[in-house]
Amino acid sequence: MAGLADLKLSVEEVTLANGGKITVRGLSFYDFTRLWDDHGTAVSAVFAEVTQRTLDDDVEYDETGQPIPQGITNAVVRDALISAARGAPEAVAQAIVLASDEDGNKAAYEVARRLPMSDQVQVLFKVFELTFVSEDEVKKVMETVARAMTGLSRLTVIAAES
Repeated sequence: MAGLADLKLSVEEVTLANGGKITVRGLSFYDFTRLWDDHGTAVSAVFAEVTQRTLDDDVEYDETGQPIPQGITNAVVRDALISAARGAPEAVAQAIVLASDEDGNKAAYEVARRLPMSDQVQVLFKVFELTFVSEDEVKKVMETVARAMTGLSRLTVIAAES
């Protein structure tokens, strides 16, 4: 009988511009929580950008009134990852370290932080593909994050009014 410890996660090797290689996996709920806790604003901005760019003229809304992303394309994801690399380099480095299973390795973090932007985006794009197997999964996560961001925004407003 195979147990959880025997499970082999899907991983892929990414070849960097200098010929170096890094093996990454998709991000887990734990990883997203770590990124959210450490870089919530940056993570929110990436999800907000993807969500906004994927809303088309025929916007559909979920049961809470939140818009549902319609068409998440590779170009939209790549643009959001480039924005993240420019605007939140620490979050990008941490995501790469988490996806390479080197959490807590300061040397790995420093390398991830100093990778050229094109390599960072290439690695993150592969991580994105491994994290979300289908477009339906991306839509579900985007809906959840949109609801969470709305909830956090409401709490921020309530706290500011107090």
